[in-house]
Amino acid sequence: MLLEVPGWRRVRLFQQVEGNGPAFMAVHELETPDVFEHPNYARSIGTPWRQRIRSSVSRYERNLFKLWRSF
Repeated sequence: MLLEVPGWRRVRLFQQVEGNGPAFMAVHELETPDVFEHPNYARSIGTPWRQRIRSSVSRYERNLFKLWRSF
């Protein structure tokens, strides 16, 4: 559903292979932070599945970055 939000480019899920941090990390690529104001975003975070998954997450952070350099 997130990929239906205009400006939501892609989502990548990473699994930790070494270290003591979180087991998984999701990285979302957006065109602009304005995607959080779109009605489709509100609809996508209001599903029962999302609420169930969110209740089992032990640590949640939202950090916004802009592209600084591409190689």
